[in-house]
Amino acid sequence: MNYLSDLHTHSIVSGHGYSTLLENINYCKENGIKILGTSEHGPNMPGSPHEWYFHNIQNIPRIINDILILRGCEANILDTKGNLDLDPFIIPRLDYLILSFHEAVFSPNTLENNTKALINAINKHDNIEILGHLGNPHYPIDYELIIKLATEKNILIEINNCSIKGVSRKGSADNCKYIATLCQKYGTKIILTSDAHICFDIGNYEYSENILKEINFPDELIMNYPEKLINHFHQKGKLLDVDYTNIWVILRACFNSYKNLNTIYMIWNEEILMKKLFNKLINDDSSNKIYIIGIDGLGGSGKSTLANSLKLQLQNFNYPSYILHIDDFIHPKCIRYDNSKKEWDCYYNIQWR
Repeated sequence: MNYLSDLHTHSIVSGHGYSTLLENINYCKENGIKILGTSEHGPNMPGSPHEWYFHNIQNIPRIINDILILRGCEANILDTKGNLDLDPFIIPRLDYLILSFHEAVFSPNTLENNTKALINAINKHDNIEILGHLGNPHYPIDYELIIKLATEKNILIEINNCSIKGVSRKGSADNCKYIATLCQKYGTKIILTSDAHICFDIGNYEYSENILKEINFPDELIMNYPEKLINHFHQKGKLLDVDYTNIWVILRACFNSYKNLNTIYMIWNEEILMKKLFNKLINDDSSNKIYIIGIDGLGGSGKSTLANSLKLQLQNFNYPSYILHIDDFIHPKCIRYDNSKKEWDCYYNIQWR
């Protein structure tokens, strides 16, 4: 599996999917997929979730079982004016939108009206990142006009494996090949997707890859590589909480104040950090470089434990490592943990003063 991200996937939440979100995540974990985009159908699709699902979607952690989760929606175009089935106040809560036609929501129309609906939707909404299954023969569009607009707006064109395979939208294969040819012509970025409705299809791009090989499609325009995909989002001011490349790795130990102060959520875990760090050391000429790993968090969150573990592992690979306790430069430990004071007093009034 060469392409380690899939941003068009569904779960049982969509009403006609057959895996849970956690089953999708675990499948990614077992098969080396690094980035999973969950993109349930918009509310107007029969059986799809209520808009509150998307309003609440930020409760899905950014990382689950070492898989980076992107929170999206396959939004439905409602009319030729480009209206979508998501309220404007919900859209900014999502990482991305896939823009799609579905017969149950927007009846197939003329080439002129289908193209008009797409153009108006693209120009009307800022969070559109992917144009979904454009090869659907039921929705003829002016491909060249749409590809040029996507290039201008830095929007990704989806090459949908499910469409090419013929499971849905039969007759899409030739259109998808033509779309890919236009993307090659205009330097338009594409993204391979599975449109999986069961976990076993996630990351399977067999039919899409065959088409790309036939036309010798340039690899630099394929955005499925994790680092390349995150950089694409960064260029558009999105996913700024995600960093795949920076050697300054900051770990934030966050706690949920509404439940229990001892409940700690590590955004990056030790395994991910070590892989990231060792890859950097191995690939770089690190003989004259100093790498700094900043570990931030509340008192008692495990910063020292993690730092000691990292130091030991680095020394096992012959990398000299040192630990600097920044707290010691603020107040000596004898002051930070004054036995004559109550624990909460030290915590709020001394350690964080």
